[in-house]
Amino acid sequence: MHPVMARLNDLANRAPLVRPVKWKVSDMVHRGCYHVVRRSSPKVHYQVYGMRRTGNHAVIEWLMQGREGRVIFCNDLQVGQHPATAPIKRMRRGEGEPAIITSYEDLDPMAVEREVRPEWFGERRQVHHVLILRDPFNLFASRYVWKRDRGLRFRTDAAHRAQLVDLWKTHARTFLEWRERTADEGSMWHVLDYNRWVTDLAYRRRMGEALGSTRPDAVIEEVGNFGGGSSFDGTAPVNGPRDRYLRRFEPLVDVPAFRALFADEELVALYKRIFAPVPGVEGLFTASDAV
Repeated sequence: MHPVMARLNDLANRAPLVRPVKWKVSDMVHRGCYHVVRRSSPKVHYQVYGMRRTGNHAVIEWLMQGREGRVIFCNDLQVGQHPATAPIKRMRRGEGEPAIITSYEDLDPMAVEREVRPEWFGERRQVHHVLILRDPFNLFASRYVWKRDRGLRFRTDAAHRAQLVDLWKTHARTFLEWRERTADEGSMWHVLDYNRWVTDLAYRRRMGEALGSTRPDAVIEEVGNFGGGSSFDGTAPVNGPRDRYLRRFEPLVDVPAFRALFADEELVALYKRIFAPVPGVEGLFTASDAV
């Protein structure tokens, strides 16, 4: 979005009398756009899964940049929800094959997959299921410092933290399963290691090519404003050392509630199976799990 338009959008969202009207008009326009894309044939569908604060919107922005045709993005869908009713939708115009991107956050990917109805999307040439996973140390650090209500709940509610540890393990187990899954009748399953995606250009290029991007080298400096952007940087551009995304946990290493998350042996074992070692996290393991 152009900086001036982004500024006007932010001002409208903060104006109590303007915001409801703006959102109502936006929803009506984007519902119409969705049905235009739905009737287009052929098209590509990206079904994206990941926990909040994983970098989902940075990846989706990169996916959108990699498409030449019209793209409709339906954000924050629930299990069994029709994409046209998504609370937030965004349209990107272009010439070429159209695409639909649907995003599911903090949900079991397999539960979502069971309830999706093909007729919601019209004829699809290709369906890409994309599961994004971030290492638990930096993911939970991002959730811990998150300034929104979900961040406050994560900091103060031990039961909620335990639920999210279980959800991360569900995503990690699905990641391992999908890593071995083969394409089937126009559907492909992809697993995206966020740590590598944000730090390794060659890996990002390979992922882009696998996802059918015409711009696998698309820059990732732009941060979407969905969810307020980064917990640490807001919607500031992604610049500077990329490995800082692997050091978000460092200010929290002495916080007991944060350290307690990593006493879970299965969580640590899954992390070791999926990710390259994250420097400095060893001290967060229990003695028996130390590497």
